[in-house]
Amino acid sequence: MRHLLKKFRDSESGTAAIEFALIAGAFLTLLAGLFESGRFVMAMNSFQYSTESAARFAQTQTSMTEQQLEEAVVAYIEDEMSGLAMSGDKEINVNFYTSGGVDFIEIDGFYTFSPLIPILPDSWNALVLRAKSKQPLPTD
Repeated sequence: MRHLLKKFRDSESGTAAIEFALIAGAFLTLLAGLFESGRFVMAMNSFQYSTESAARFAQTQTSMTEQQLEEAVVAYIEDEMSGLAMSGDKEINVNFYTSGGVDFIEIDGFYTFSPLIPILPDSWNALVLRAKSKQPLPTD
């Protein structure tokens, strides 16, 4: 019996599998966190870019009424964000105002980012992104 225990104690077979089992959990969690962080930054940048593009789009549409322009801007942002396979609540507010004799369009949007991999605590599972853009409108 003593010989069998000594043989088992001196054997190194299977140590790689045990080391992998000890490290794999932390490594996979880190990998999932990096993936979700990248998606979050991509969503944040894409939402800001689409908001700025929509404001520039509004500058070129001189024949539209404010209501038509607001609908077109919201549709533009939703179309830009749909290509990213993002699923979340979006709220887009379009305001028109005049300051110093210049007409402006201001687009203010909120987007609720939902992670694909639920590694964050429940209180963090709905991160709100905000994008804002303001552009002068051409005069008639």
